[in-house]
Amino acid sequence: MNNQGIQEPPNAQRNQEQQEAASSSAATSSASTSSAATSSASTFEIEEEESWGIEEYIEDEPSKAKKRKCNETRKAWTSEEEQELLQLFQVNFSSKKNPGMKECNSAISRSRKQHGFIHKRNWETIKKKVMRMFKSSK
Repeated sequence: MNNQGIQEPPNAQRNQEQQEAASSSAATSSASTSSAATSSASTFEIEEEESWGIEEYIEDEPSKAKKRKCNETRKAWTSEEEQELLQLFQVNFSSKKNPGMKECNSAISRSRKQHGFIHKRNWETIKKKVMRMFKSSK
């Protein structure tokens, strides 16, 4: 309890007790003749107090969830898939323009309707493959 009779949280009481202990030990150490001993003792006490507060703060933080590792493994492109890419992206190959998300998603839906192989792939993977096919054709 503080001077006004209000109960303080346990952390505040600990901090207050440590400050009182530090001030009383600093008063007794100032009575000694060696000034170097007092400065090193008081800095040690200050460092001890600061580190105590930080550790408690770290313990109170909620733990962050770790990122999950990707379960997907790399799947090699088959020649059938590459042929289907050439058919679905003929306009892009003729204009040498990289496909966007909408074009990739429409190619995926056309592949699904035609019972092709591309619909099993992610649109970003398809886009990267088409871009790589541009580079290899140059």
